[in-house]
Parts: sequence; structure tokens; C-alpha cells
Amino acid sequence: MVNEKVKIVRMPNFSKYYVTNLLVKSTDVDIRLEIMNEKFPRKKDDEEESVDDYISDALIMFTPEAAKKLKQRLEEVLADYEGEHGEIKVTREIP
Repeated sequence: MVNEKVKIVRMPNFSKYYVTNLLVKSTDVDIRLEIMNEKFPRKKDDEEESVDDYISDALIMFTPEAAKKLKQRLEEVLADYEGEHGEIKVTREIP
């Protein structure tokens, strides 16, 4: 785990989001992370396929390098977390 001293200054427009699901896609220039918190099941009509509505709170765009740094740091943090709390079970609920 990286053990650096860092001072974080939050700007007046700082926001926090609680994320329960996400969608990751790439373009030719960046990696995009759609963060979501709620899902509303849609009732199935006779003519229409049932599709759930996911509520997106924000879209975060990363340079490829920043996305790779995020991946590396998440792997470190998750390994530490699972070492303390046990394996994290993942349900396949990505849209």
C-alpha cells in the first residue's frame, strides 16, 4: 500500500457520490466511468422488452494513464481490505 503524506484541499464545488453500480466504456481518447446509485425495475409490457432504469449521478472521464493508475491503486486497496475483512462477493449487476 502506498503510504504517502498528502494534503487534500476540497474546492467549493466538491461533491460526494455513493456508488452501488458503474458502467465503464472507452473512446478513442479516454476511459469513461458512469457512476450510479439507484436502479428502478421497469415493468414488462406485452410489446416491450423489460429494461431496468439506472440513475446516473455523474460521468468521470480519465486519460488512459489516469485510468491505469486508478486500476493499480484499487487493486492495492482491495487486497488490503480483503486481507482484513475477507473476500468481497460480487453480484453481476452491471448494465
